[in-house]
Amino acid sequence: MNDMSILNEKYRPKTLDEIYDQEHIMTFFRGYVKNKVCPHMLFSGRPGTGKTTIAKCLARGIFGETWKESFYELNASDDRKLSIIRDKVKNAARVAPLHHKFKIIFLDEADNLAWDAQPALRRIIEDYSDICRFILSCNYPNKIIDPIADRLVHFRFRNLSPENTKLMLNKVVEKEGIDIDNSALMTLAILANGSMRRALNVLCSFKMAGIKEIDDQKVYNAFFWVNDVYVKNLVYATIKGDLDIVNEKVNDLLDKKNYTHEEIFNSMDRVIREGKIPMGAKIDILSKMADVEFRLKMGASENIQLKYLMVYMIKVFAKYKKRRNVESAKKETQ
Repeated sequence: MNDMSILNEKYRPKTLDEIYDQEHIMTFFRGYVKNKVCPHMLFSGRPGTGKTTIAKCLARGIFGETWKESFYELNASDDRKLSIIRDKVKNAARVAPLHHKFKIIFLDEADNLAWDAQPALRRIIEDYSDICRFILSCNYPNKIIDPIADRLVHFRFRNLSPENTKLMLNKVVEKEGIDIDNSALMTLAILANGSMRRALNVLCSFKMAGIKEIDDQKVYNAFFWVNDVYVKNLVYATIKGDLDIVNEKVNDLLDKKNYTHEEIFNSMDRVIREGKIPMGAKIDILSKMADVEFRLKMGASENIQLKYLMVYMIKVFAKYKKRRNVESAKKETQ
């Protein structure tokens, strides 16, 4: 690879010994490599936790130098239709391996498979199990139908800890000569939120841009980190019941700062949970946030739904203010 290679691929672990933070499942994988065997498996976990990497490490360990001839990688997001499963996946499964007793088909993002395609995949797994092993990778295992899940050994991948993420990043920074201070490197490891891929991609962007003296603020900017202060000000406006200010701040977050609703909701979740707000109000608001989040996932307007949530929050805070005033009045008359 050249000097400007994507760091995520350049430093992808080649063996199981290079894997961090998955020790709870590594005993199985090391045993598979030692015995040159492999069951059908389901890998679940958040993006960037090493699911694809470990699948390739297994193939290298089991098949040796000719591993690429016996390892087929497919993405279910691209090939999610029933016709594709019947043709592309079945054709890959039915071809006998050249140098080994079996081959591995790695189906990434399998939770994106269409529902009518999954029964067809189940039949393929059954029909070609003598010459083929399937590894399905997903973020949400509940989206895999039971007839498939029951035929796979399920391994759950943990998020990488910030400490181990930083250890891996230290090696990359040293080899690549990237100018980043120790505090910023730890901030990068924390903001990556368990995803080594995300951390390396941000580091790669600094390297390719030739940015020097990387500090905490530059790392925050690279992640487009949502400043909780802006969201706190929005919540304070709802507490005051100032609808005009609320509308202005929602527009500012969406149109000027270009925050997504997921980023706003994550920040608001922190603000609501940590704020000095009555527990009943917290429960009401967090429940409504879940409803609004569902509507947004179904394609509703961000602007309209966020403003609807803010109006709801104004009503909740007004209700608790009134209740508090009534209770105060009762105490004064007693």
